[in-house]
Amino acid sequence: ARKMSASNAAACCPPDSHGAAATAPSVGTYVTVGPLQCYMTGTGTSAIICAHDAFGVESGRTKAICDKLAAALGVIVVVPSFFEGGAPPGAASVERMAPGDTAAREAWYTLPWRILLTLISLPRFIGGIRAANWERVRPLLMDHVAPFVRSRGATKLGLLGFCWGGWFTTHASAEPGPAFACAATAHPSLQLCRLYGDDFEALIDGVACPQLFLTSAQEASNVRPGGRAQEVLSSKPFGSACQFVHFKDMKHGWVNRGASDDPAVERDYAQAMDLITRFFRAHLV
Repeated sequence: ARKMSASNAAACCPPDSHGAAATAPSVGTYVTVGPLQCYMTGTGTSAIICAHDAFGVESGRTKAICDKLAAALGVIVVVPSFFEGGAPPGAASVERMAPGDTAAREAWYTLPWRILLTLISLPRFIGGIRAANWERVRPLLMDHVAPFVRSRGATKLGLLGFCWGGWFTTHASAEPGPAFACAATAHPSLQLCRLYGDDFEALIDGVACPQLFLTSAQEASNVRPGGRAQEVLSSKPFGSACQFVHFKDMKHGWVNRGASDDPAVERDYAQAMDLITRFFRAHLV
């Protein structure tokens, strides 16, 4: 997988995190849910709503991960496309600046053109992420996606998020009821609280269900083991069910975007998938 350039950090991903990976094969289908296109896989009486990263449903092995969880757990997994058009505007141009992927590397003489495209596209890219604020995406979740999976037979709902999706799942975990049984997030981009004007402390304090946070070397200390998020959640009635696991050798994005031919990435991807599967088995199914 390619690494993200420093320019992307301003929006969502830390500098030098994993960039565009080839989309992995998948077995589910797209369905229309209200105004949304959603990738759907699996059947069951429980459901996982997966929130994609800043590059959309087609990013890396997001759909393949959902297929694996659906098969392993016997659940429905749905990945709504929360960005209009599938990804923030300019996403493709921003990703073309990411170096390192031999299969997708572009000729050196295209570099000036790619720099220009990135400079033009980056404000639109960040603007697209900013537009997907909680006031906009919450109704999509609560008025469309959650009722849809319940109509398909799910009586218990969980959450999964990557990158931008980690910010999303933290918000959704505060829905009263609680509306969701649990939430797992890999390399959460909770620095987006600054972009959206959220109060990080208040957001974490509002969480109402067990959490699994998987962090890389690039996530902030407040979401790592022993950080402020764990400190706040440990005081909750469900605090003992919350887990924070740090992968010190990994970069942001390794779970759904890391290179499958990198042995270290594959090792920690497998461990992450095992933790996610066990967590949902304990709290969702």
